[in-house]
Amino acid sequence: MNFRRTVLAAIAPALLLVLLPAAAEAAQDRTPPKPRAIPRSSRKPVTQEPSVQKPDTEKPGAQKPGAQKPGAQKPGADDDTQGRPSAKPLDPLDPDYIKRKAKYAAAGLGEDGYPLKGLAAKGAAAKGGKGVIPEVPVDPNAKIAIEFGTDRHDFGRAQQGDILSHTFEMAAGGSSPLIIGQVAPTCGCTLSEVLVESPTGNLVPYIYGDPIEPGRKIQISARLNTANKKNATQVRVNVTTNDPVRVSSLTLMANVEQFIQATPTILMLGDIPQGATRTQYVDVRTTRGAKVFLELDERPGLVLPSGLDVSLSPVEPDEDGRSAHWKVEVNVGADADEGRLGYQIRLSTDYARPDASEIEQKNAANKANEDQGGADEDGKVLPTHQVSSKYQVNVAVTGRVLGAMSCSPQFLSMGLVRPGQVVPRTVKLISHDTDFKFNAETMTVEVKGDGGQPLRWAEHFSSTARPAQGVNGVDVELRLEGLPEGADGSFRGLMVIHTGHPTKKTMEVHFSGVCRAGVVRGGR
Repeated sequence: MNFRRTVLAAIAPALLLVLLPAAAEAAQDRTPPKPRAIPRSSRKPVTQEPSVQKPDTEKPGAQKPGAQKPGAQKPGADDDTQGRPSAKPLDPLDPDYIKRKAKYAAAGLGEDGYPLKGLAAKGAAAKGGKGVIPEVPVDPNAKIAIEFGTDRHDFGRAQQGDILSHTFEMAAGGSSPLIIGQVAPTCGCTLSEVLVESPTGNLVPYIYGDPIEPGRKIQISARLNTANKKNATQVRVNVTTNDPVRVSSLTLMANVEQFIQATPTILMLGDIPQGATRTQYVDVRTTRGAKVFLELDERPGLVLPSGLDVSLSPVEPDEDGRSAHWKVEVNVGADADEGRLGYQIRLSTDYARPDASEIEQKNAANKANEDQGGADEDGKVLPTHQVSSKYQVNVAVTGRVLGAMSCSPQFLSMGLVRPGQVVPRTVKLISHDTDFKFNAETMTVEVKGDGGQPLRWAEHFSSTARPAQGVNGVDVELRLEGLPEGADGSFRGLMVIHTGHPTKKTMEVHFSGVCRAGVVRGGR
């Protein structure tokens, strides 16, 4: 035993020298290799020089990748810090130069493509130009203080045409200055002025975008024009500020009575046989008893239909011929043309509206616009229409003058059919001549091609006529008996009905359809 221990002790150092390299190599095999380091370039990075714009050799009007369309950028943005305009400068030789210049101005851009600044931008803002409203970022400490209930004003009863004015009072609240970006009235309302309290206590005109210190008073005056309104009506003035609410609405209300009223406002004459006459009346009164002259407004564009006659007569007029009550007589004569009858009767009084002077000024300006071609030097379309400065009332006249007979429907669609499919279609022919009676047994129907062309598959169409129930008329049936196998394509034809009437001898009904082999849907 001692001998073994002695031997092991003697050979142990030699065994360690043999086993240690093998163990180290086995351990290295289990250890994942370290990633190789990518050698870094010894060259210094090249600083990119500003690119020089090359001459534009692309096709006219072609949009470069990443290029911005004129007016697409936010108006008023300061884009010229790098020496480039917001949009492409305009070419005075461009045929659309005037129109493009107007679009640039609407977007807050000059014809050089740069945003309008300074006096130019303020001038555009004064004219209400788009894209020049001051930016008003929200301030959580700013507030527009409007006393409860004072944001609405009811004028009560008013007469159509009255100009109603009101001043809304408010103040700048909160702990930060209030900024008003825009005050925009809705249709029928105009803004008179916006005033703000100055440091000296006086009310002075406000400039949009200026800060208003907390506690300062604000007044916004607006007018409601009731000229084209009636009954309960309301308009709003929207005030945009840096208050977190953003938009505060001020409301004007009124119950507007028409100065003059017509009963009915739509005169329905119904169906009138051709050659017959019909007379109906319209009652016209002033709402508050004012005595007026009444006449037809015969401005250009109002063409009286053939056979229609309109006459006016006062009821209990005064010695001058004025009256608060008028009768309007509408006559359809025997010479009225067959077809739909429609006309707008415009009745004008001799009573001037309260805003007559303003209307006359606008009419004069519109006439001047018309004389110069209806557009300004920048290509902006200008108003040219004329508006009456007198109180008016309108009556719509509708009706139909019937010929000797009518057909319904006037066109037949056979739809999408397949070979062999049977498709019937029916039209109703009605006589409006009380002295004429249809004879379905002797009536003949001719089926042929439309537009002078032959009818495809003509031998597969048939027609029959039978008396209609409850009316003086006939039902005429066009029947597709089934097209042959392999038939494919469209067809278009004309059904000519020989009525037997002395003046309306024939009635024509067009029809069409399409045949497709393999179609499983049937016609109606």
